[in-house]
Amino acid sequence: MTAEERIAELEHRLGMVEDELAIRRLQHAYGYYLDKCYYDEVVDLFDEDCEVIFIGGVYQGRSSTTPCFRTWSTWRQTGAPLRRATGR
Repeated sequence: MTAEERIAELEHRLGMVEDELAIRRLQHAYGYYLDKCYYDEVVDLFDEDCEVIFIGGVYQGRSSTTPCFRTWSTWRQTGAPLRRATGR
């Protein structure tokens, strides 16, 4: 293996490790924000054209995801019957 090939392999491996760390940070942020009821911050973690499957609904786009978490928030705080938020 040449030095250039070795460098290319190491750069690839480093990229994989960095990607894995970014995914872990995202998962930790999601869990933390959800636990602390920071629903606006949860929604901000999603891309504009996301698809979220949550509480029996499928939500297309960040703007339709916000009501999903608000519905869950109301249920969590009040214990009121959970109704499916409008999704797609």
